[in-house]
Amino acid sequence: MLSNDALLGNVKILASDLDGTLLDPKHRPAAGTLEAIAEYQAAGGIFAVCTGRDLGSARGVLQGLDVDNMPGVYLNGTTVKGKGGEGLRNLTLPRELIEKMVAWGRAHRHIASILFVDGDTHYVMDLSEEYACYMHKHLLDPAPVEIKGGYSQPELPAQVNMMRVICCPENMSVVKPQVAQCVAGLAVYAQSLPTTIDIMAPKTNKATGLHVLLESLGLSMGDCCAIGDSENDLEMLQSVRVACAMGNAVKKTKAVSHFVMPKNSENPAGVVSLLRSLTKALKA
Repeated sequence: MLSNDALLGNVKILASDLDGTLLDPKHRPAAGTLEAIAEYQAAGGIFAVCTGRDLGSARGVLQGLDVDNMPGVYLNGTTVKGKGGEGLRNLTLPRELIEKMVAWGRAHRHIASILFVDGDTHYVMDLSEEYACYMHKHLLDPAPVEIKGGYSQPELPAQVNMMRVICCPENMSVVKPQVAQCVAGLAVYAQSLPTTIDIMAPKTNKATGLHVLLESLGLSMGDCCAIGDSENDLEMLQSVRVACAMGNAVKKTKAVSHFVMPKNSENPAGVVSLLRSLTKALKA
């Protein structure tokens, strides 16, 4: 547990990443997490999910939490839900970029797959591609739907909130610079997993999404503590009053954090330890 009660005592809300943070290596809430969240909420704290997953995906891995009626930042800040689950933000990607990435995907389908996210629905160009169902099989995301017409005459979704480019970690050093070149001037990107690059609307990240949420609650970044583990958590951790990195976090995330918590594989895990410290500070 953290011992800086003076710092933690000013925190009114905890924003938590999911994969690699609140979830254990098997993508389940770490032991004691749901109980620790309930105790924090009972003490007057606000708990918000802040994740690259969509709401439907988060709902699937957080059974036992009423995420539909909780504040949350989803798809790396693309969609934001208020305290009662009301929609506060819903951004989409430009058609020009979507078509550009389809062309890129056609040329690189032997090493990567593109996932198109529209709300809670996921689409892929070809279900037979090696990484088309990776998020569904390994992270328990919704099963993707194959786009009609395939690469030849694709019937793309009317809107796309976010795209994911998925490949094996060994190919990431090749894929990532190419994705960066494709999205330049049209969108932003962040690597959320060793296998995955997320592509969002311009100026979108967890920090901008969290700002929208906090404004709706009458709070500011100075009232917030955040915890995460990956590259897509950087802006959020750099913006809040108290930034915490998981022990299993990447170096960049640890470098911008005030505290490094236990790994998500430990007992108690980092999120549980942090929640207990915040609850103690609220009760002091």
